[in-house]
Amino acid sequence: MTSDDHNRNEDNQSPTEGNKNSSNGKRTVKLVLQDTEGNQIEYEIKRHIPLGKLLEVYCKSKNKSSKSLLMSIGGVFVDTSKNADELELDDGTEIEVVGRQTGGCF
Repeated sequence: MTSDDHNRNEDNQSPTEGNKNSSNGKRTVKLVLQDTEGNQIEYEIKRHIPLGKLLEVYCKSKNKSSKSLLMSIGGVFVDTSKNADELELDDGTEIEVVGRQTGGCF
């Protein structure tokens, strides 16, 4: 038995591989937030963090309220209580950040 064999667990994975929790083996994901003017900011977050936390950080950097903005991917609004694993997001996923609209009555 080599020393490398001692570093493998029962599933024949190295200790670091066994601790990774996403389907692609990464603990983090790089997401690109884009505003309505086309400005982009890339964030790297842990896959288990709810997207609402990312929105809060984004809003803080833009001096806006997180309650005034929504996130969407491909035109579909995102539930910000969900995380990257639940939404099956990959590195480079672009998330649009748009202003929340209220009203609409004539």
